[in-house]
Amino acid sequence: MHYLSSSTQIRWENRFRGDKGKLCKITLDGTDFRIQQLLPWSKKWYSHKFKGPGVRYEVALCIQTGDIVWINGPYPCGAWPDMKIFRHRLFHRIPPGESAEGDAGYRGAPNKIRTPGMAVSLADRRAKRRAAQRHETVNRRFKQWGVLKQVYRHDIDRHGVHFGCVAVLTQLAIENCEPLFSTTY
Repeated sequence: MHYLSSSTQIRWENRFRGDKGKLCKITLDGTDFRIQQLLPWSKKWYSHKFKGPGVRYEVALCIQTGDIVWINGPYPCGAWPDMKIFRHRLFHRIPPGESAEGDAGYRGAPNKIRTPGMAVSLADRRAKRRAAQRHETVNRRFKQWGVLKQVYRHDIDRHGVHFGCVAVLTQLAIENCEPLFSTTY
């Protein structure tokens, strides 16, 4: 049920585009999407974000360019918090000497993810916040597509294919006609 992109638009190697030698190459966030209630009911699907059933994806953006460089999912929201998803796959892809910026849901792997509480200065805190805001912009763009905006009422095994298509189209828009706002990091 997990969809990992093999597209030429979403590539893990693109995290080095525009690299300035910083430790953190990516921002990382989970994003939830509503699905219809599956039977039998199970709390493993429950999303606290909208108090109902949902699936969650892990998305990583290149900090320097805003490119989508990683998508992973879907996972049942209730059974898979952000940190568990991270430890399942992406944790093993981040090499020593490199890390990611993540929100408070990623506490527990300080050598791999820097959380907001780890900011060392006011400037660092502002840079982290701006990068996180840009990431939320991408999450919002995903939800502009009807298939992800509304309650998903199709075969749950197809959700990953639909999300992957939307992610590729979103990346193409970022590259060609709807760039993200820049951030200094």
